[in-house]
Amino acid sequence: RMANGTLVPLRATWRGEVTITGVRTQGEFEVFDSGGGWKFLFGKPMLHTFKAIHKYEVDTVHITGNGVSTTIYNQNHAELTKAKEHKDKVKETTTTQVNVLDNKTE
Repeated sequence: RMANGTLVPLRATWRGEVTITGVRTQGEFEVFDSGGGWKFLFGKPMLHTFKAIHKYEVDTVHITGNGVSTTIYNQNHAELTKAKEHKDKVKETTTTQVNVLDNKTE
């Protein structure tokens, strides 16, 4: 059963070692068709196994296992960071052009 109450048929149950960016742990998860909603979704058992901590304000998840910890960024994080850097660069360029046009030096 999904969070919205929809029943989705189970395709398989998988058990084994899961490694995410160097963090390893034993896990188990159910496989079902998300209908394109996501590529992989951690349920509560896997979140507990990886000792996951979700920081909602920056949309990251910190995981720990086998003596290693790492932070996973939302797939949109890189796109948002790139867009912000571009915006800042455009703003900087625009400011520089205005200063040149006004014959001002800083």
